This record gives sequence, structure tokens and C-alpha cells, in this order.
Amino acid sequence: MFNKLIYTERKAVRLVGMVVASSVLAGTAVAEPLEITIEGNDRMQYDTKRFAVDPGQKVKLTLKHVGEMPVEAMGHNVVILADTEANPISFGQLVQTKGGNLDNGYLPKPVRDQVIAFTEMIGGGETATVTFTAPEEPGEYPYLCTFPLHVSQMTGVMNVKGEAVAAPETRKVDGTDKVSEVLPDESNFPDPSELNFDPDAVPEMAEGFEAKIWVREPVLLNPSALAFGRKGRLYVGGGPQYRDPNKDSPKDFVWVIEDTNDDGEPDNMNLFATGLNSVQGLAWRDNELWVANPPDVTVLRDTDGDLKADEYVKVYTNLGHLRHGLHGFNWAPDGRLYMSQGNSEVQDGAPKPFRELHHIDSDNPDNQPLNKVYSPQAYEPDFIDNWPSAPHGGYLRADANGEHLEIFARGNRNPWDMTFDAGFNWLGNDQDPGDAGDKLLMVFEGAHYGMGHPRGSIWTGDSNPAVVPPSYHFTRYQKNSLVGIKYYLHDHFPKNYRDVFFINDWVNRNIYVFRPKWDGAMMKDGGDLEEFADGGTHSGGELLFTPGEGDPLFRPTDMEIGPSGAMYVASWGPQYGSRWAPYIGGDAD
Repeated sequence: MFNKLIYTERKAVRLVGMVVASSVLAGTAVAEPLEITIEGNDRMQYDTKRFAVDPGQKVKLTLKHVGEMPVEAMGHNVVILADTEANPISFGQLVQTKGGNLDNGYLPKPVRDQVIAFTEMIGGGETATVTFTAPEEPGEYPYLCTFPLHVSQMTGVMNVKGEAVAAPETRKVDGTDKVSEVLPDESNFPDPSELNFDPDAVPEMAEGFEAKIWVREPVLLNPSALAFGRKGRLYVGGGPQYRDPNKDSPKDFVWVIEDTNDDGEPDNMNLFATGLNSVQGLAWRDNELWVANPPDVTVLRDTDGDLKADEYVKVYTNLGHLRHGLHGFNWAPDGRLYMSQGNSEVQDGAPKPFRELHHIDSDNPDNQPLNKVYSPQAYEPDFIDNWPSAPHGGYLRADANGEHLEIFARGNRNPWDMTFDAGFNWLGNDQDPGDAGDKLLMVFEGAHYGMGHPRGSIWTGDSNPAVVPPSYHFTRYQKNSLVGIKYYLHDHFPKNYRDVFFINDWVNRNIYVFRPKWDGAMMKDGGDLEEFADGGTHSGGELLFTPGEGDPLFRPTDMEIGPSGAMYVASWGPQYGSRWAPYIGGDAD
């Protein structure tokens, strides 16, 4: 099930960010340039993420910096790229490697041949204007701010309109689709009338917010990972694999869901990829979807634009089991993929940094990344059927092609997810061993978080100066299972819900708000965590979970922030396992 969390005002849904300039006159020739205004602020935000023009139309683009900070600290520009397939993050990195600086407006001459138009770099209270002619070729041309690190937040699309083209084959999203494409024997799904919980109920939200079900089961079985592509489509990974699959269990899949008319509702749904091990992490870069499906890392490519992956690239293999495995995929402003690995021991043929993380002494050569390309028919995921425990897990990072893989930090048990704020400061979570209490952690290079430390394993680090203490520690009576985490900066939510972190709690069916307060070089919480969403009562503990009568089937896993600023939350099934990969010892239905 999927929940979409939006901010409401006077009971009217407000979707801020899906802005098309009101001055566009589609299909009408005008003598004067089409005027577009984009505002940038001190929060590293454009107020306009999208505008439309006609092919060959003359455009007058004005950038207004409505903040107060000087150009040296918070400069903004608008740079429109000439290639519809260009990736803004990659271009931002190219600017830095080619000598971008304030003197050249962070747009050095060697890269300007890749640009349609650009404004000068300006500071708070300043305005810059550029007039240009739109390309004749229809398409979506990305734009960005090239000030260092701003591309992580400040991007948009100029849509050069063309004649309508036939859409890929899609399925209307109405919650009643059959699932025979990905799962056998649909009759195994229970009759909703026989369930004690309310399948249409949603969690109780903080004041001013509402939740609604966006897409639901049986199409999305146990959704575990979300990622938005650069064109605003939502990719959802999940399926029947978790928790105890065998080699022949039905595999997981990735769906792509579209809102084709910008009304905030799902319109089309395509099966993007199948045949995957348990999908626990998704992240887009360029035209590739990177997938954590332990014991593999797989890249999916759609080379012909039909919203179906036709190349499956196996990057790494021989990693750990799906329990306490690999997840937390994030492409960062430095152009590297960051990931979190739990203490499910990798195999002795794993990439060397994974072996070193888990203290595996092996003479096997390090021949990864593999980067071996398969067709959908030829691709086969690897499989392991047990999960010996390693001393600890941690965090790793790698370049875009999987090269230069290295350990970033260590000393964790099961660090499910991580995210960064506007200053590239990482915050992650870690699930406790028993009743020690889950943690929120600042993740930085070289850090050790206590588990398996050579001076003595300790969970909180309070009495060990070599261990990083938590930014927030959940006490014993707060039995948790922290999963998806996201930093929120968009102005769609009210001010008191910006510059904060949202954290999903799978066991307690909550979403928490973490309001960071700096204590020297450490992020701490300004007080107790706030409940943002509450799924209500349940019984049966962590594994044999049963919602209370009339309560929602809300058990959040991953979350993402959409282009409009709305929050999208994946909500898992009520229990571990599925009929196709049952959890031994519990009711698998």
C-alpha cells in the first residue's frame, strides 16, 4: 500500500512546486518574448520546477534571488542544458572539474557549449535576466543552479512542447489490477471483508496534514523501496521475497507510476523490471536505476523509453543475505553512491571493501565491479539461503560505475537508511540488538559507532571516546524498527516542518520528526521526537503483527519527497513473510 502525505489548508489540497508559468500561451505566436520568472531563496530552492514553451519561441527568463545572503555564500543562477538526456548532477560535477568559480559565474568556458542559455550568478536581493530562443526540437530540457552543491536541491525542467506521441502501454491505476504478471495464484489474497482492520483507513496525522492511499495492494505487495526519476515518475520496488525465500520463490519487481496530468493523482502504472531478489534500495542517476537486491547490486536501464528495463547490469555480487543486508542507496552531491550494509556476512567472493568491513580473511581476487550486461530474459539473480552474522555492518561509497568502492564508516548492526541535509551532513539510523534501543547517527568518514569495536563493543558510545555517540537514542521501552529517513526542505510543508528529518518506524507504525540542533560538530535533537503519523494500536509484537480492529494497515518502510513537495510513504504488509516466501514460525498470510 502507498500513502501520500500532503499539507492541507482550509481543507483544500495545496500542491506547491508543480508550477507552469501562467504567461505561457500554448500554440500561439506572439511578437514579444514569453516572460518566465523563477525565484531562488536562501534555502537552496527554486519556486518554479517546470515551465513550458513552444518550439523556436523567444523567451525572456528572469531569476530573482529573494534571499538575503551574499553571492559568495548563497549564489544562484539558472543554467538550461542543451541535451534532454543530460543529468544535472553530472553537469554540476563537470563545472567543478573544469574550473568553475565565482569569477566565471560557476560556468567555465569549456562547458558552455552544452548550454542553451544561462543567467549570471547573483546574491540575495538581486535580479538577472536572459533572453534566448527555445530549441526547435521538442523535449524536456533540464535546468540547474551551478553554485557548489546547489544542484542537489535546485533543478527543474523546461518543456519544449511538441505534438502528442503515443504513450507506452500502461495500466490504469485504480487498485483493482490483477497481479498475474508478477505473482502466481491470485486467489491466495485474503478477502478484505474477512480482515479485522479497515483497508481504507489512513494513519492519524499531525495537525494541518492529511494522508490518502495513492496506490494499494494487491498490485504493490510489500513495497520496500522508492525513488523518483528525473522526469518525476515514481519507481517502487518490492514483492514476495522477504523474509525467507528459497531459490525458486517468486521474485521481486519494480513498478513505475506516473501522474501524467500534474493533478497529484496516479494515472498510469508499468511493470519496469522483474526477476529480482529482495529489493531494499533504489536510487536514480543519469538514466539508470540502481537497485540493492542482496546479494547483488543491479543497474536497470530503459534504453528505448518504453518504461520497461531492457538492460540488467550486475555490478556487484556475493554480498550478504537479504536480512540485515544492503540498502540505504543515495547519490550524493559529490557524485558518489553511498550505501548502508548490515551485519549479514558477505561471501568470500564479495568485493574486497565488503570483506574488510566484515573482517573476512580471504585470498580471493577482487574482480568487481562486474558491470556485466544481461537482457531481461538472461538475467538471473544470485541466491544465498543463510545469513551468518558479521561483527558489524557499516557504510560504503563508490563511483558511478561501481569503481573505487571504499568503507566510509562502520560499527553498525543494521543501518537501514541514510540521508543528507542541505549542507551535505548525513543522518542515518541503526536497529538495535535486542532491547538496547535504536539510534539516529551522524554518518561521517572514518566514524565507528560501537558494535564490534576493538576496544569493546558498546551500543551508545557514552563511555568510549573512540565511539561516535548517537544523535538520538530510543530508550528500552520504545521498541522500534527504524527504516526510511528523509530530510525535508520544500516549501510545500509549513515552516515548522522544514529543515527537519522524517523517520519511519516499522514496528510502532509511526513517522517521527527529528528537529536537529547543533551541539558543536554533532547534530542532536532539540527535544523529544514528535509523532507526525500514527497508525494506531496493534498486537502480536514485532513479527506476528496484527492491527487493531478498524485501524489502518499502515506499516511504513521507505519514503520519498515528490516534485510537488508531497511525501510518499511505502506501507508494508502486516507480517513478515508472504505465502510465497513464508516466515517460519509465524502466520504467513
